[in-house]
Amino acid sequence: MKLIHSYVPVDGSPHLYKEAIYVQLLSALLGKREYGSIDFYTNENIKKQVVEIGFPYDNIDTNILSGKIVGDFTIPKLMVFEKVNEPFIHIDADTFIYKKIDFSNVNTVLYSHRDIPVPSQIDLSKKVSEICELYPCLNKCDYFFDASRVTYLDLFDSLLSEHSDFKIKNIRVNEIPNTNIVAVKDYESFNLSAKLTLEHYYKNIETIRNNSHGAVYTDQLMLHLNLMEISQDYYNDVKSGKVFLMNYLPTKIDGNYSWPFSELNYPLNIIHHSPNDNEIPSEIKIDGLLYKKTTQEGYEGRVTQIKSTEDIINYFNFNFYGVAHLTYYKWNKLFQALIIGQIVNMFGVEYIESIFNYYYKNFNLGTSHGEKLYEKITGYKFKKHKGMI
Repeated sequence: MKLIHSYVPVDGSPHLYKEAIYVQLLSALLGKREYGSIDFYTNENIKKQVVEIGFPYDNIDTNILSGKIVGDFTIPKLMVFEKVNEPFIHIDADTFIYKKIDFSNVNTVLYSHRDIPVPSQIDLSKKVSEICELYPCLNKCDYFFDASRVTYLDLFDSLLSEHSDFKIKNIRVNEIPNTNIVAVKDYESFNLSAKLTLEHYYKNIETIRNNSHGAVYTDQLMLHLNLMEISQDYYNDVKSGKVFLMNYLPTKIDGNYSWPFSELNYPLNIIHHSPNDNEIPSEIKIDGLLYKKTTQEGYEGRVTQIKSTEDIINYFNFNFYGVAHLTYYKWNKLFQALIIGQIVNMFGVEYIESIFNYYYKNFNLGTSHGEKLYEKITGYKFKKHKGMI
């Protein structure tokens, strides 16, 4: 199964933002290291940019995503899902696989994890309507119901006339996947599911784009429901619990923050979950730091505690127990500095020099917030010059 990235800016930008480039580069470097090769689906403008910077992609396809793309940020990924005609592993550009995941036992499709954690007291065999009948006095303090409603159910209900009886009868919140990692063996059914999902999106584009969660409703809920309706094998895999790598999201920051620009409170607790959990001891030392498996607020996993901004330097070799998905955390300067540090420590300083000088040469950009923080905690200084490394 080949490993792939896909991305084009749907805002029409001819280039990727510097902060996004650092994230995607680390993801690509790790993917290349662990799987031996990685391909990229994009357009000609972005291809030119990543080639000039020195990304390690083996192949860059610009056919599928050429031309103007109208839609949310998940639409290019769905366009790729529709066209890749061989088994593949797709990871989002903010997903980091530090230790190779074995996908050899995939039957149809395997995803990272359930998108919304389900409270243990809820009977997962019941339909959404039946579950809601048991909880008539819900309010926003119940994360599961509020997240389910806001992220998926309100929009699904508003488009009810567009859905088949099968979809209406088979929607289960606990079965909705997070697609930051997708390993696809039955690519023909997956291609068709993506095609039907895109048709649904463009038919109802105004309604979907007016919803703040329309992008994930499309590439997570509708992709999944279409695939269940198409493939009996996939339906059986879902019902037998064979489509998730992990029970929980791989990376969660404890606390209430307005990401990405919040000032962080220390100690900062990062809660981890990993497909390698069964292989990892309850206590482990990395670079002299001790990590312990623990339970925090009902979320069983390992907690990494960053004690201060300066403490981030101790995590430049940290492997997040095999996998991480940073989502919107990636835009925060602390995590930008962490990503820069990991690129340098694991792959070499020439990569960050190339990025810095690409943006200086082409856009006259100075140091970003993440670069400034990296300079502060390491003593390294980004040097401006118009020639590329």
